[in-house]
This record gives sequence, structure tokens and C-alpha cells, in this order.
Amino acid sequence: FSMLTDITARKRMEDKLRQNETRFRQMFINAPMPYQSLDEQGNFLDVNQAFLDALGYSRNEIIGRNFGDILQPEWVDHFKENFPRFKAVGEILGVEFEMVKKDGSTILVFFNGKIQRDEENHFQRTHCIFQDITENRRIQATLKDRERYLSAILETIQEGFWALDENGRFLDVNAAYCGLSGYRREELLKLRINDLDAIETPADTADRIERIRSRGFERFESRHRRRDGSLLELEISVVWLDHERQLICMGRDITERKQAEEEREKLHAQLAQAQKMESIGRLAGGVAHDFNNMLVVILGYAEMAQSKVPLEDPLHSDLNEIISAASRSADITRQLL
Repeated sequence: FSMLTDITARKRMEDKLRQNETRFRQMFINAPMPYQSLDEQGNFLDVNQAFLDALGYSRNEIIGRNFGDILQPEWVDHFKENFPRFKAVGEILGVEFEMVKKDGSTILVFFNGKIQRDEENHFQRTHCIFQDITENRRIQATLKDRERYLSAILETIQEGFWALDENGRFLDVNAAYCGLSGYRREELLKLRINDLDAIETPADTADRIERIRSRGFERFESRHRRRDGSLLELEISVVWLDHERQLICMGRDITERKQAEEEREKLHAQLAQAQKMESIGRLAGGVAHDFNNMLVVILGYAEMAQSKVPLEDPLHSDLNEIISAASRSADITRQLL
């Protein structure tokens, strides 16, 4: 007596499971993100090719070793402190470590991971992926150094610096502009540019901002009102940063230059007036001199004529009036001269 069982369906299922396992294994091995799996003591159970490529090890050099073996020594205690927490919490997000590559160089990475547990909630293994952030951190450090460098420059230059948003609100100022305006930094950061601008109305400023946004740059002269009410003349250069949506402004104090220009204009006006008066004086002097010469002739001939006319003659009295009028005219010409 024999009994036959059709296992075709089971074989097909087993083949399909093997195919799926092979496919998922290939996906795991070839995944672009470095992956590692640790046991409960922190020893490597599995890694993928991206992990090996990132650190330069072979698979045999990694499997079975403890994760702390490939960390910078000062990071080992960090791992020992955090691994029990990881197992207790069940996941980690963004934990950083500095790992040692096979050639001795190091990379800074951050991990995301989860704990795999069995049906009875017992620890089985970790599943972690990491990302190399060494270059990102280097770039960030370079940018911070650059930012500190530029900030130091802005704080030491004599020109005023201020940054505005597209609505004219102050975003940043340097010490020079605080000194020029008389306001403290925290006071300015609560104001708009129109609170200080002594020339433009809010509508004028909105038009100017729109013009600068379209052109990208503008240079002009303006007048700001200091905290004490006095006026500050400025030569301003503005650049629009489209990605930051900000106006970067540099202002040079030209108050003394403007005052000097006004004084020069006043002196030029006074000089022109003096030159005009001098010309009039010369003209009047010339006329008076010529007139005086004619009066001398009139007086001379009148006196000669009077000396030839008897005293009782009515003509003598008439000549006397001529002589008197000519003498008074001579006095006037002497005053003109």
C-alpha cells in the first residue's frame, strides 16, 4: 500500500520564495546606501557592497568584528553609551560617528536604524543605513569661516551696512551704521527704512525696491534722519540678492562733503554778487569821473563869464546859480567816486 502526495504547488512556492530571496538579496547588496547589521553585542552580522566601498574593507575583514573596532578611539565610548539606548528605544535617527577607513583616513557619518525583534519581542539584529557627511561638514565649516570672515569685515569697515527684506524691514546692520544713525542694533531691527529716510515716502521706497529688484543694482544719494533728529547725507549702493530675497545696502557718509558743497555754492554766489557790484562800481566810477570832468569845464567857463559881467547886471545872478548848481553836482560825483 502506498500513498502519493502532490507537492507541485509547494515546490513552486519554494522556488518563488528562493527567487524572491535572491532578488531581495541582490537589491540589498547593490543598494546605493551603505547598510550594516549588528548582533546584540554590536558585532557585524552583515554589510552591503556600498558599505564596503565607502570604507575600503573586504567582507571577510568586517563580518564578526565589533562596530567599535572601526571607530575613531574618541568615538568608541559614544557608541558604548548609545548602543544600549538604541536597543531599548528600537530606532535611531541621525546619530553621528567618525569611522576609520581601511587606509587609515576617517569619514563622518550619520546613522538611521531600527531593531528587528522576533515574535516574542526578543532582539534579533539591527538594520542601519548611514550617509557620509564628511564633505558636507567641511563645506559647512568653510561657509561658517567665510561668514565669520565677512562679518568681521562688515564690523570693521567705516561704511554703513544694512540688509532689508523686500518690504523695507531691517534684517541686519553693522556697527558703522549704528554709529552713523545713532540707533542701537536691536532698535534698528524693529524699524523699516522709511522710519529713517528723510526724503522718500513709503510709495517712493516701494517703487525704488521694485526697480532694484528688476535691475539688480542701484547707486544713489539719500538723506537719513538720525536718532537725535539731525540729518545724515549718504551715498548708497544697493544689490538685490534674489535667492535670499534681500537688499544689501552700503552707505558712505557724505554729510561733510555736502556741507562743503553748499558752502562753496554760497561762496560762489557771494563772489558773483561781489563781482557784479564791482562791475557796477567801476561803471559808476567811470561815469562819475567823466561827469566830473564836464562839471569842471562848466564851472570854469561859468566863473570866467561871471568875472566879465558887472555885479549889478541880472546875468551875474544867473551865472551864480549855474556855478552853485555845478558845485552841488561836483559834490555828488565825489560821493560816487
